[in-house]
Amino acid sequence: GDTLRAHTKIISVRESKSREDVGLVEFEHTATNQRDEVVAICRRVAMMRKRSAA
Repeated sequence: GDTLRAHTKIISVRESKSREDVGLVEFEHTATNQRDEVVAICRRVAMMRKRSAA
């Protein structure tokens, strides 16, 4: 079987228009095999709770 590695890149970060306690982060995940061939690419957006102001 293949040995897979995953790499994650943050594509964008933005404020939520509907909720002030969260932001939206867009990720791109890329999986490569042992020959450095790309075997999968996925993009997703996740809601992330904001840190409180210090």
